[in-house]
Amino acid sequence: MRRSTLLRGRSPAVRAAVRRGLAGTALATSAALLAGLINAAPASAVEIPPDTNPPYLPISLGEQARLDRCAGGFALHIGGPEMKGAAAKALTGSPAALATATDPVTGMDPLHQAMVKDRDSYEGSPVASAERRQRWEASNNPYW
Repeated sequence: MRRSTLLRGRSPAVRAAVRRGLAGTALATSAALLAGLINAAPASAVEIPPDTNPPYLPISLGEQARLDRCAGGFALHIGGPEMKGAAAKALTGSPAALATATDPVTGMDPLHQAMVKDRDSYEGSPVASAERRQRWEASNNPYW
């Protein structure tokens, strides 16, 4: 079986011209791509600081939103069952709900209430905890 190509049976001059044309097209394409990358403006979220401040200040765009998410994540990490639920609800909700849940001025209302519920359920049930442990030990006694 013979392979057929575009240039088979053409004169050497035509083949050389087509090859030069393809090489020139590849060179022009790569040069245009490189020029586009060199001239592209870098993406930036840097605020322009006032002249009184040095230019090396950190970016403050979205600072409060990041602090709110950090506080919600901290509550999710360290909280009890009620606080984890309230933090998860605040983190998956709107940014305004998260800001309300983590605002120390308002007393972090939903997170604070959940923390109080967790604390009261923990401190108010040592008897229930002891009974639960005794039932667990009794159910595991045959395996000991």
